Amino acid sequence: MQSDHARLDTLLITLANLFRIFSNDHTLNLDVRRAVLRSLEGRWAKQDQDVIILACILNPFIQGDIFSPRSPFRRPNKIIEIASTAYRRFCRQEPNMEFQKAVQEYMNRHGRWSHQQMGLAMYDPSPNPVQ
Repeated sequence: MQSDHARLDTLLITLANLFRIFSNDHTLNLDVRRAVLRSLEGRWAKQDQDVIILACILNPFIQGDIFSPRSPFRRPNKIIEIASTAYRRFCRQEPNMEFQKAVQEYMNRHGRWSHQQMGLAMYDPSPNPVQ
């Protein structure tokens, strides 16, 4: 994960998968599992978590689908909050209403952000992709 080509969304997915494996695989040595989980938790604590989560959400192949349906990262208002904070940080200006509307539409896969419009319809696993 320390490559020049590593992506933030890949980082989160990898850490989450390792956490899942070492949390659930009871065939592994308990001390090893605990050590790995402590290490993963430590690495995650040192990360810019909101930016990494936003990177996953902004990946059109992932969006919020990797998060539990009950996760705050599936709620458009939370995503608008995180995206607005990142926008302020990176662009050094306030996001306007058009920005917030675009994030909302992206999260709902509407208009220019639909899988059809983004050329992703063939990758959409749902039988009736939202337009």
